[in-house]
Amino acid sequence: MLEVVLSNRFKKDLKLAQKQGFDLNLLNEVVDILLRHQ
Repeated sequence: MLEVVLSNRFKKDLKLAQKQGFDLNLLNEVVDILLRHQ
């Protein structure tokens, strides 16, 4: 099983995207799909 490891840069970018109003649910769905299809 794959494991998602978030870098500090990614966490900062994620926080910035959230402040700018981007839909983070879409990103979560994509990550889930990638994890399921290893």
